[in-house]
Formats: sequence, C-alpha cells, structure tokens
Amino acid sequence: MGLFSALRELLSAVPEQQDVIVVLDDMQWADADSLALLSALMQPPNAPAILFIVATRPNWPGASLLRAWGAEHIAVGNLAPEESTALASHLLSHSGCVKSLVVDLGERIASEAGGHPLFINELAEQALREGGALPNPVLLEAALWSRIERLELSGQALVKLTAVAGSSLSIRVLAEAARTTCPAPAFDLLSELFALRNERLLRLDGTRGINRVEPYHDRVGAAVRARLSASERLGLHRAIATALQGYPAEDPEALAIHWQGAGEPIRATEYALAAAVAQMKCWPLSERRVCTRWHSIVIPTRPALMNAREARRRPG
Repeated sequence: MGLFSALRELLSAVPEQQDVIVVLDDMQWADADSLALLSALMQPPNAPAILFIVATRPNWPGASLLRAWGAEHIAVGNLAPEESTALASHLLSHSGCVKSLVVDLGERIASEAGGHPLFINELAEQALREGGALPNPVLLEAALWSRIERLELSGQALVKLTAVAGSSLSIRVLAEAARTTCPAPAFDLLSELFALRNERLLRLDGTRGINRVEPYHDRVGAAVRARLSASERLGLHRAIATALQGYPAEDPEALAIHWQGAGEPIRATEYALAAAVAQMKCWPLSERRVCTRWHSIVIPTRPALMNAREARRRPG
C-alpha cells in the first residue's frame, strides 16, 4: 500500500501544471492488483484531478467498481451506415488505394462489416492486399480466414482449437490439446497467445493455467469452423476431450460435448450423465437445462454401453 500511496501523491501533483487524461482500454482484462491500484488512486478524499477514460466489454462485472468511483457510463454501439462508409473510405484513401475504387469499396466494406470498426479495418486491409480487388459480395469470414491462413502452424492450431471449442478453454487444456494437434516444433504458448491477441484473433483473461481463452469475436470462430473438414473437426474435438480428461476439475459437460464431436457417443453419454447428476444436486431447475442441452446426444443402447465398458476392462 506504500507504493500505491506514493503513486497517488505523485499523480496529485501533476495536474497542478497541466491537465491529465488517462485512457485504459480493454479494462475487462485488468487483474486484481491493477484494480486495487486504481481503487487506491480514486478513493476520496483528495483524489488526483485526473480524467480516466475506461473502455470495457459489455456486462463486465467490474462495472460496479467504476460506478463507485462516480464514473459516467456511455454505451458505444456500432457505427451508423454513413459513418462506416466514411471510415472505410478514409482507411482506403490514406493507404494508397486507387481513388476511383474508394467509394465503391468503402460502401461494400461498410455493408459487410455491420458497423464494427475492427471488421471495417480488416476488410480494408484485405482490399489493399488484393490491390483493391475484393470478391463480390464482400465476405468478412473470407478476409479473416485469409489472415489466419498466413499464421504459423502453431498459431493456426490455437485459433482452430478455440473456434471448435464452442466456449472458452483454460490455458492448461489448450496447451495440452495444441501439443497433439500442432505438427510444428515446440513453441512458447504465452508468446503465441499474446501475438494472437494483438492480431485480434483470440482473447485471454490472464496468463495462469486456469485462465480462459476464446475467439476474439464470434465471427472469427465462424470463419474457422466453416472451413474445417469433417476429419479435422473430429481430431480437434478429440484433442480437446483428451486434454480435458487430464484435469478432473474441468466441466464434465464440456467433456460430453467434445467426445460427441469426436465421434464417440458412448463416452459422451457417460459424461453427460455425470454432468446431469452433478447439476441436479445443485438446484431443482438444473435438469431442464441439462435436458435442453443434451437433446442432440445420441444415447447408445444399454448393451452397447455394457460392451464398451467390458472392452475397456480387458487387458491389452
């Protein structure tokens, strides 16, 4: 706390000479120590006269902390069509695109990106890579996949695993699954994850084994899944399921999903039933969610289950 107090005292002196604005982006990834530091800086009385601008994802649990600081909440949605076109045209014209193509490309990019600034930038970059030529219609997933294909094999493996997962994976499970699916030599997992985060392909909420990784946006996952062969999907699901089995604390529902995706309904059923039993012990309404979630699981007949269990007990 002595360090926090010293920093607070230092920052309190700065605004006496000039105005100070601090911008904090992706606040949802802040760790507990960072939040504790900011709380110490902002708590009354005599908090530094600094304007903090904080950007965070919707539904961030830490928003209550911002309200405690007296923050004003401003919801930022997607750009309007005319704003999207203006941004796309600006990016194209300032990057050397032929002037005669800017208006048409800008409108097509704006339409496909749906007002999302990052996707407008993604499509503008693809247009520039292609010399101003984009397919008609312009497809965001194609642009994303084009960039994913240019990654190293290790990066491709990580993006594919998180896309197939359907929900976030812990770093430890992702590391185990990547070892079995990536033909590349051993690589530094955290360095790869940071690079993919900087490329806006993956998100991670920390660096410990239990922290989670997921696609940066739903459309990143969709771009990958649409281009995977059936056999590749099976292999990715199997790798995730095998990795999950090494950590008993992981969710049995996830194991059921991935064994089903790996083409092993017997194993999927065993874990689905285990998940159902665990949930029914927690609260009365849980069985409704289990039944809804597992309606697509193919339940093997009892003889098939018995035969599978006998086969596993046999030596060799």
